[in-house]
Amino acid sequence: MTSYWRDRWPLVAVGLLVALAGCVESTDGPTVSPPAAKIPLRDPAEGTTPTQTVGDTAAGPQLSRVELANDANFRDVVLKSEVPVLVDFHATWCGPCKIIAPVLDELSLETPGVKVVKVDIDESPGLAAEYNVEGVPSLFVFSSGRVVYQHVGLASKAEMLRMLARGKGQ
Repeated sequence: MTSYWRDRWPLVAVGLLVALAGCVESTDGPTVSPPAAKIPLRDPAEGTTPTQTVGDTAAGPQLSRVELANDANFRDVVLKSEVPVLVDFHATWCGPCKIIAPVLDELSLETPGVKVVKVDIDESPGLAAEYNVEGVPSLFVFSSGRVVYQHVGLASKAEMLRMLARGKGQ
């Protein structure tokens, strides 16, 4: 194995597993879940659209306070925030982005005094270019309008909490 692939094979293997996981169907038949409803908590004209996802699950209703930002509202949502902000630069086609989405939903509810924001790089290419996002997911922590920490790739909930702690310490 060349030295190039020796260091990268775990990433390739995880990518293949994620891709295959989306292609495998259950042999028990299809699982039908009730559709989730997206309920805007604020007027979308204000620029931010935090959502509350409501759907019946075994654990009860699911909630999320993740805000969506784009080229037009990023300044108001992130840079002018009075609290630290964890920004997930993601893409809808990205398998690892789908894996961390539920973790971001949990953090948005469980972590008072911080914001969790998602930016779709395909819908906001200007922001992706401005912050040199070369891979997704890319997690940035902003405090007082500046980047205090960044991470590219999958991150555990514990890692995200450590990232946010750096933002609170600024």
